[in-house]
Amino acid sequence: MKKLPASRKAASSVRTFCTLVLLTALALSGHLAGRTAEAAQATLSWVAPSTDVYGTPITDLAGYMLYSGNAPGSYQQSVDIGKLTSYTLANLSEGSTYYFAVTAYDSSRQESDYSDEVSKSFPDR
Repeated sequence: MKKLPASRKAASSVRTFCTLVLLTALALSGHLAGRTAEAAQATLSWVAPSTDVYGTPITDLAGYMLYSGNAPGSYQQSVDIGKLTSYTLANLSEGSTYYFAVTAYDSSRQESDYSDEVSKSFPDR
């Protein structure tokens, strides 16, 4: 997918309207006898935008891409989550910090700019 050029962002731009929220982040360890070790996970949620950056109603919102990585603004993984506005990323590594952002895309698969970024650190257990 390609990012929209500045002149074509109106249809799906959500940068100022889509605030990514880190709802919960858990890091569970299997140090207790009889328990299975579990990787860290993060649940992220956002509110679907109703208008673009120009105030025009969004009528062609086809879905969202959720991005994650281990450095600010550098995303190594992406997940196409369709029209869901909440998603849990599992199997994250303990002892790491993750950075997350979301984009919206239209039916032509043109993506908006990234949302504001959120991060979560998972301590080693």
